[in-house]
Amino acid sequence: MRQTVRDMTFSMLAVFGVVLVIWLPSRLNGSHDVATVDPTPVVSGARQAETWPVLAPVDLPAGWRATSARIETAADGADVVHLGYLTPTSTYAGLEQSATKATSFVRDATLRGREAGTAQVGDQTWTRYESDDGHRSLVRSTDGATYVVVGTGDWPQVEFFASTLHAG
Repeated sequence: MRQTVRDMTFSMLAVFGVVLVIWLPSRLNGSHDVATVDPTPVVSGARQAETWPVLAPVDLPAGWRATSARIETAADGADVVHLGYLTPTSTYAGLEQSATKATSFVRDATLRGREAGTAQVGDQTWTRYESDDGHRSLVRSTDGATYVVVGTGDWPQVEFFASTLHAG
């Protein structure tokens, strides 16, 4: 009952010190690690299940990290194989691929992008798309499937990612 303001101040400083010890290391670390995944099981499973060539990047340089890999279902029931990567410059590069006949596939995968010319990547011609929020996409249909590369980086980075894609 004889506690003073001084005692309360010391108690508050002690509590603040404990909170600071717990909180500060996470702030000093500076890296907000993004979870990485192994896309191999998804790619292997898709290559066994699909009748069309399933693409995946080969020999990406150090610093590229796979952050998502999954198989989803398009509006018409066809499989959509998704692979997502964080680039060394902390931008996004991803691939959506499917044999879907759903007309919304390209619109959705390009984030409602509009055609913006073409790009020659190796011996393949891709159609460029740009969305209002700055995403850049490359679209190509061949062998019964449609492939959409989408990224937040510049065109050279998106085109580089497309150049690494190969069927297994």
